[in-house]
Amino acid sequence: MKTLMISGLILVSLTGAVFSQVKYEAGDNVNTINDKLDSAEKQAVEAQKKRMKLDAAYKAALDKVKEPNVTHDPWANMRPASPK
Repeated sequence: MKTLMISGLILVSLTGAVFSQVKYEAGDNVNTINDKLDSAEKQAVEAQKKRMKLDAAYKAALDKVKEPNVTHDPWANMRPASPK
């Protein structure tokens, strides 16, 4: 019984912490809170689309950069021409 009472008190204390993290304004109800959450989701989707567009532009810019065809060997003069 004692453990049940302690676990109940812990649950109640954690529930209060959760409610303190949610921003409620005066006059908020379920509908206005859902509208705010929907607008936040829309903003997240728009941000994701913007990131994807930016990534596509970055990849296109990388494709435009020419890679050199000639490999550079700084130790070419230090090696013998053929193995002995």
